[in-house]
Amino acid sequence: MEELLLKKLNGELLSTDEIIKLDAWIENDQKNRELFDQISLIWKYDQDKFDNARNEVWQRLQHNIGKSEHIIEDYAKENTGHKSRYFLSLSRIAAVFLLATTLALTLYIFSKNSVLSEEVVLIQKESLSGQKLTVILPDSTIVKLNANSKIIAPKEFSDDTREVTLIGEAFFDVKKNPIKPFVIHTENLDVEVLGTSFNVNSYPENQVFSVAVATGRVAVSNKGQSLKSELTPGEKITFQANSNKFSVAELDWDREFGWKDNKLVFKRENLNEILTRLARWYGFEIQSSIDIDKEKLFSGSYENPTIQAVLEGLSFVYQFEYEINKNKILIK
Repeated sequence: MEELLLKKLNGELLSTDEIIKLDAWIENDQKNRELFDQISLIWKYDQDKFDNARNEVWQRLQHNIGKSEHIIEDYAKENTGHKSRYFLSLSRIAAVFLLATTLALTLYIFSKNSVLSEEVVLIQKESLSGQKLTVILPDSTIVKLNANSKIIAPKEFSDDTREVTLIGEAFFDVKKNPIKPFVIHTENLDVEVLGTSFNVNSYPENQVFSVAVATGRVAVSNKGQSLKSELTPGEKITFQANSNKFSVAELDWDREFGWKDNKLVFKRENLNEILTRLARWYGFEIQSSIDIDKEKLFSGSYENPTIQAVLEGLSFVYQFEYEINKNKILIK
C-alpha cells in the first residue's frame, strides 16, 4: 500500500487494479481517508523545508509515541530526508498511530512554513449523502458542496496564496484577488484562478474528473504537471485517470451547474451512472438485482424532484420494478 500511496502523491499513473486497491483502502476506514487527506495537504511543500525540519519532527514524534519509539529510531537510520521515503515510512507508522500522529506532524510543518501562520488551524466542511452545503471561506469565496463532498482549508489564508483541498464536487464563486491566486487541489487535478466561478467534479470513486467554467479563466493541470490547459467561460475539461488524458469541449450548462439549484440533469448516461448519482443525491443505498444494459443511455431533466418521480421515469425506460424500504432501494 505504501508504494501505491507514493505513486498517487507523486501524480504517477496508476493501473485500474491499483486504483481499485487504493480506493478500497481509503474507503475502508474513515481514519485512512483522513490520513490520506492530511498527507495530501502537506505534500506540495518543497523538499528543503522537509529536510530542515526532519530531525526536530522525529524528536517530537518520539516524545509523543512513547512505547513505539524504536520504530522512529529505525526509521531515522534508514532515511535520508527524501520526501517520498518520509511518507512511505509515515504510512507504516500510521498503521499504529493513525490520524493523531499525522495531524501533529502536519501542524508542525505548517508552522515552520512561511506560507502559513504560526498558529495554524485547518477547517473542514463536509456534506453527507443527500445533502448540499454552502461554505464561505476566509476571503469571502463562496463554495457550494454537492452531496458526499468535503473541503479542507486554513482558517486564514497566507499572504501570497489561497489553497484548499476538495474531495467530491463543488461550485466555486471565487473572490477576485489579482495578487493572490486561488488554488484547488483534488485527487488528480490542480485548479488555479484569480477570481471566477466554476464547477469541479472530483469524486474519488470516479475514473473521470472534470472542471467546467462559468465565468473568468481557469488553469488546470494534472498532478504530475505533464498536462496543462487554460479554460474560458463555457468550456469544460475532462481528465481520464486511466489514460492520463485531457479533453476540452463546450459544456452543457444545466448538466454541469444545475445541481446547485436542485436541478437533476442526465445527458446520455447509462443506468449504472444514474443510480450512482441518485444514491449520492438522495442519500439512499441502491441495490440492483437485474442485468443492466450499459449501452442503453438516458437523458432527462428534473427540478427539485422526489426520488419516486425519478424512479418512475427510469423504470418505464429500463423496464424494471423498484422497492423503497426506509433508506434502501432495491431495483428488481
